Amino acid sequence: MTDHAVDSADEGGLRARVTLTVPAALAAKLASGAHVDVVVHGADGFAALVADADVELTTPDGTPLDASAPGAGASGSADDTPATPRKAIISMESTDPRAERMFREAVVTLDGIPGVEITGISPLYSVTNFDGPDAFTAVATVSAKLGPKALLGALQTIESGHDGRLDLDIVDYEGVTSDDPELTIPWPSAMQRAAILSPLLDLDEDAHIGKEPVSFLLAMANDAPRVGALSANWILGGGV
Repeated sequence: MTDHAVDSADEGGLRARVTLTVPAALAAKLASGAHVDVVVHGADGFAALVADADVELTTPDGTPLDASAPGAGASGSADDTPATPRKAIISMESTDPRAERMFREAVVTLDGIPGVEITGISPLYSVTNFDGPDAFTAVATVSAKLGPKALLGALQTIESGHDGRLDLDIVDYEGVTSDDPELTIPWPSAMQRAAILSPLLDLDEDAHIGKEPVSFLLAMANDAPRVGALSANWILGGGV
């Protein structure tokens, strides 16, 4: 829902508020910077034009949203292409002893994709597994102009270059929730695994997955005792 308020000094300072309910897709355009012009018609026809009217975005229950905030407005789907860049959280996992090198290659490749920019890289972590080989994990954040499914496709292409030895996943994508079996956002498994939560919290102490603070999720993670930091500067080389 959007509210448009128009002041008229010529009418004794009267204030008129026009409320307009629009579809989610149009609300998303307003959230990303589209403007509204209001045409006022009187009894005799055209009366006035109010250019660039103030826009107030609200949720269906009336909660105000900041129209200038990234992702304001209705949640998108995994198929949507964002009107403005969105933050996404990417996890990297491997049991291969050369995991550090593969992670670096994945970061460089991802940052070279048009519409994707790396904005943060976590320390490298190790995970002790009792029922299989130990693993290595790290997390990166990106600013993505690609939609979630397009971004997933890019990750899968990078994975294919490592013969199944590298696992890349979208942990969360700003402004999107999805129950699609092929791409669930936020990723439920990530919310229970210290192997992902620990490096993410190390990267951003205020990080959230969905609406949940990562610090809270990490406190509940059963695998926390098996996860430890290896290197803060692994991206520069010289580690595992």
